Amino acid sequence: AVSLEEGEEVRVRERTHLYINERCDGTGELLVTTRRVVWVPEAPGARGLSGFSLFYPAIVMHAVSRDTSAFPHACLFMQLDPEQNIGELASAQTTPQPRGAKRTRVANGGG
Repeated sequence: AVSLEEGEEVRVRERTHLYINERCDGTGELLVTTRRVVWVPEAPGARGLSGFSLFYPAIVMHAVSRDTSAFPHACLFMQLDPEQNIGELASAQTTPQPRGAKRTRVANGGG
């Protein structure tokens, strides 16, 4: 269970798959709150990622993409600022990205 801060509200809760760069790192629950984006895995991912909680300043860019020619699933695309505290995601990157940015996608997992 995710502990919310005082005054924080959940706006979206969805079962999803997490992709870091192009590799799936597992299935879990995505929460978008009034302050942050949280992903809680159902089980440890391929890289041992135990989930993440990103406050909005760590997200440089985000977009909803339904273009399956660019990525095989509709997804929420997030580019993260490595200068911010991005916790375990900092060590999960396997492919260098422009200017050190990390690309994370969360695709609808159904269910």
